[in-house]
Amino acid sequence: MKVTVYLLASVFLIGWPCVGWAQDQVTEGRLFKAGAATSNITPPLGLEIVGNFAPRPIASHVHDELHVRCLVLDDGSTRLAFAVADNISLGRDVWDEAKLKIEATTGIPVSNMMFSATHTHSSVSASTNKDPSLNYRQFIIGRIVDGITRAVSNLEPARIAWGTGHVPQHVFNRRWLLRD
Repeated sequence: MKVTVYLLASVFLIGWPCVGWAQDQVTEGRLFKAGAATSNITPPLGLEIVGNFAPRPIASHVHDELHVRCLVLDDGSTRLAFAVADNISLGRDVWDEAKLKIEATTGIPVSNMMFSATHTHSSVSASTNKDPSLNYRQFIIGRIVDGITRAVSNLEPARIAWGTGHVPQHVFNRRWLLRD
């Protein structure tokens, strides 16, 4: 499992304090562990794709599947859980319900969890689902819980490292060109 990639991503998600926290714990003789997992949250075809300026298109094929990526860090006394979902946005109520279920399942306190969405404009909404046969909101919550639970099961000894780099060709400001 490529835990290193997830650890590197977590540093960018939560900043440098995590690095200091983990290094301090390692020097105290505790074994630092990390576990990662992904859950597929691709909805069925036929739902509206949200996040566009034009009328909402209906999903007719899957170009790339959507996932929730989960990371759990453990220093021997404290566990932290992170999840990032491929969705335009997930309401606080979705994350709060997922957190309560994760706490009940894994014992990780809600206060030790940090979740976000990628804000992709190529997903469906978890809150405005018009198809009564599919409760996409509950589907996503279940997959977040599954992902964190599997990340806990995947905990293994890990090391923290970081580096820097320059990629100016990937830095730009998106602007829509509109008529006057």
